Amino acid sequence: MAAPRRPRYHYGMNDRRPATLVLVFGVLVLAGGVIGFLKGSAASLAAGGSIGLGLVACGAAMWAGRRAAILPAIALCFVTAIAMAQRLHATGKLVPNLPVGVLAIALGYVLLAERRRRALARSPRTAPPAA
Repeated sequence: MAAPRRPRYHYGMNDRRPATLVLVFGVLVLAGGVIGFLKGSAASLAAGGSIGLGLVACGAAMWAGRRAAILPAIALCFVTAIAMAQRLHATGKLVPNLPVGVLAIALGYVLLAERRRRALARSPRTAPPAA
């Protein structure tokens, strides 16, 4: 019998793809806050700026290898999704509420999966039961 095949791509604990996603999404939310401010909404700047800067800070910390930064990033993603859902309900405008909300939920799910993957990678492995 042949040995089981290893996955084609093996990413260790230094995988920076989730951190990059958080950084990009943070910059997009921050830019959205600035665009909203230019259209006359100071609340948009306050919300988009604070959440965007928080996501950028979490992404930078994740990039540097800080595992604890993933939880605030998850929380900020779901806060963004809730804010976009409330805004969609209040205004009825699909753009930018629906795309940003869906992206926030998707990123939150990716971060939850990454947190689970890292937890499993740190757990001690036990030998399979003898047959």
